[in-house]
Parts: sequence; structure tokens; C-alpha cells
Amino acid sequence: MGLLLHQLASAAYLLAAIAAVLAVTVRRPELSRGAAFALGIGVLLHTAAFWQLHTLTPTPAMNSLPLAISLASWIGVLVYLLLLIRVRGEGLALAVAPAAFLGTVFGWLSLQDPKAAVEPLHPLWSHLHVLLASCGLATLGVAGAAGLLYVLHHRGIKTKRSRVGAGLPALETLDRVNTIALGLGFLLLTLGVVTGVLWVRATQGLFWAGGIHANATLIAWAVYAAATYARFGLDVGARASAVVSAAGFAFLSLAVVGIGAMR
Repeated sequence: MGLLLHQLASAAYLLAAIAAVLAVTVRRPELSRGAAFALGIGVLLHTAAFWQLHTLTPTPAMNSLPLAISLASWIGVLVYLLLLIRVRGEGLALAVAPAAFLGTVFGWLSLQDPKAAVEPLHPLWSHLHVLLASCGLATLGVAGAAGLLYVLHHRGIKTKRSRVGAGLPALETLDRVNTIALGLGFLLLTLGVVTGVLWVRATQGLFWAGGIHANATLIAWAVYAAATYARFGLDVGARASAVVSAAGFAFLSLAVVGIGAMR
């Protein structure tokens, strides 16, 4: 059942992605609201999928990379939907929905692997690390999506290509989403790194195990620390913050997902 619910959730996210793309390509901004609605259906199905997984014996280990990415996708959609309460950012689904679809597909493919059902040692620290790191990754993903769309929208305005901005939120809205998600995401990522250190300490007796994955994640954290300070401490411009958010998430994804998958 968990596999079926994951598949249904990915189908809802795919429908949302199609609606979001059509909102831009055919200049029908109202389709963005349909995309947001489909994301809402998807997140409900996704929630039910994770609930069902936790009723299994043995419980699939959430520290497996595919399920952690699926969890991050779920959290990212939740963050996006919660932001819609405060800002009119339906057009942000253009970036959120495809990412949620890919992340969920990656997750349910892993459910067909029996090796995923392994309970980790020291589940408290491992579960806290996965939850906080996934929350940080998801929230910074929303910041990166807002930053990417800000750059595209800004370029469309400068080059007078109105099609680029059709169906997208206003620049002020994208900047506000980027700012909120950057601050919250960096806090969650920091907590994820701290709990990861405590997990390594509990399992290996070390404060830092090293390795390319851990070192790349630390570098990504340092990049976001600088970006957060520049945004809130130095008050850099909206466009510069958008570029850094988009590039920072690309590097963070490489560190967490790309390098993690090669281990």
C-alpha cells in the first residue's frame, strides 16, 4: 500500500507540474492555482504513504537516501503550501512540482528494494538528523526555486520578453519567499549538521568522520552561512540573493544527493 500511495502522490505532483508549465506556456495564470491544488492532493497522498510505511514491520529506514529525498520532497511541498497562506506565489509551482515528482519517484523506486527495510543504529540521532536535514534541504530548495524564477522573471522584464514572466509571481513575492525560506532553511540545515555530528559521535566515537559526502555537506553549509549573513547582515540586493540561493541549492543537492548516491 505504501508503494501505491507513493505512486499516486507522484502522479498528483506530475499533474501539478504539467499545469504549472501550461500556465506559463499558454499564458493562463489561473492554471497555477490548479497546480497548487494538485500539489495539495499530492501531499495528502504522500502523508498517507509515510504513515503506512511506519506501520510495517520492520519499518523502512528513513536514513536511506531515496526515502530521505522523498521525505524532503514532501516537506518542500508542505513549505510551499504554507507560504501560500502569506504570499500569492502559486506560480512557484513551476519549480516545486517537478522537483516533488522526481523526488517521490526516487523514493518509491527504493521501496522495491528489500535492503531498504533496515533499522539504523542509534535511531534517535539518525531520525533527528534525517528529519532536520530533509527539512533544511526542502526549505532551501524552495528558496532556490524562488531564486531561479526570480532570475528568469527579472531577465524577461529586462529583455521585454513577457512570456517568461507569464504565470509567475511578482518579483517582490519571489524575493520575499526566497528571504523567508533562506533564513528558515539555513537554521534547519544547521540543526541537521549538528545532529549528524552527534550521530557519528554515538556510532563511531568521532566528532567528524570526514569523507567526501560529509566534507561537501560542510562546504555547502558554509556557502549558505555566507549567503544568509550577506542577505540579513549586509542586506545585499534581491537579484544577488536569488542567484546565490539557486546556485547554493544546486551545490547542496550535489553534496547530499549526487555524492551520497555514489557512496
